[in-house]
Amino acid sequence: MSVRSQKHSLTLESLVESMVLGPLTAVLSEEDNNPLVLIAMINKGISGECLRNLQERIPDNLLSGLLGCSEDKLSRLFSKCLRKLQADSIYDISLLWNELREWISLPIPALSGECPEYVMATEF
Repeated sequence: MSVRSQKHSLTLESLVESMVLGPLTAVLSEEDNNPLVLIAMINKGISGECLRNLQERIPDNLLSGLLGCSEDKLSRLFSKCLRKLQADSIYDISLLWNELREWISLPIPALSGECPEYVMATEF
């Protein structure tokens, strides 16, 4: 059976939003955890609505830089379907954002065993 004919309940939008907005509820199942399935999801593109949702957490300058547009034109993409290169960039930043979300709450020896989120909340 080809990847195109397989039905998968997980969408790129749900995976990306889960990684960025948390909690991580959308995960690749054993069946979906296949590079060809991920490539097929990315090739379909990603909705502008998903981009609007990511904007809640990811700064505009970072999103616009990834997507190759100016910050003031970023909102124009909210009503479009982003093409596969843009979807791939959004997926990549989502992976990184998810790792940062995990890292920020871990004790770091260089911070005397404190978590970065605690240190950032304290006054200097």
